[in-house]
Amino acid sequence: MSKILMVEDIAVDIGKLNILKGVSLAVENGVTALLGRNSAGKTVTLNTVMGYWPVRRGRIEFLGASLVGLPTHRIARQGIVYVPPRGVFHDLSVELNLSLAIGSRAYRARREYVFSILTELKDILKMPAGCLSGGQQQIVAMARALFHGPRLLLLDEPSRGLAPVIIQRIGAVIREMARQMPILLVEQNFTLASELARDFYILDDGRTVYAGTIAELAADDELKRRYLAIG
Repeated sequence: MSKILMVEDIAVDIGKLNILKGVSLAVENGVTALLGRNSAGKTVTLNTVMGYWPVRRGRIEFLGASLVGLPTHRIARQGIVYVPPRGVFHDLSVELNLSLAIGSRAYRARREYVFSILTELKDILKMPAGCLSGGQQQIVAMARALFHGPRLLLLDEPSRGLAPVIIQRIGAVIREMARQMPILLVEQNFTLASELARDFYILDDGRTVYAGTIAELAADDELKRRYLAIG
């Protein structure tokens, strides 16, 4: 399969700190999980792909073209969408959250498709996003990404702080989204990640230390204990 996203040996400094010291990964179709303990460099990796942090060393390519040095707005125009945890504008209604960034014409064109996946949106459109539950906010954040029609989705800890029943719904949405676009998923909830992803990469101290299939990782208790604090 062709690689949608290629990240090769990137190093990133933030201030005087060397945060990423050698991250490599590849995204094909479906869901690819980026795993590791807190502060391993997972979110910084997503932000670097989006151009938020400059690359000191290494390569980032999307569909064969380099992203290194491009500003964030040009990367976004290529179809890469980043979704932070509960990334909503709290003071705006749900409908404004969904339509503001893409314009009314694009909103109308994609509305039926997005609402067919996220039927619960219809009941909360006029509500301020800040009044929603954490799970509802995450649904809105993912819906806004769908309205952009992404070619690649960077999804950052969508289950953070949510109840198990809500996590099940979030998982179902991600599974449906993965039929339409490749997803690079950062997730601390290994159960959710293992249900969604085919391939994984583990970061530790800003480096890629292991990669393989989720099935292989699920069977390796020592690897999960050492790098994910599981078991």
